[in-house]
Amino acid sequence: MRRFHGAAGINPQRPFPALEQVIEADAEAGVPDNIVRDVTENSRTLKFRSAGFEEA
Repeated sequence: MRRFHGAAGINPQRPFPALEQVIEADAEAGVPDNIVRDVTENSRTLKFRSAGFEEA
């Protein structure tokens, strides 16, 4: 896996509640399996709207 993307809703108590925070990261050398597992688990715990890794 070399690329991560995730989107999480912004706190509705703040201005512009419809906006989302988008997170992207590229790793030229690839991401170790244990990091993929940890980040995937954390994104679920943090209730990201979407998140995942890809090969590209």
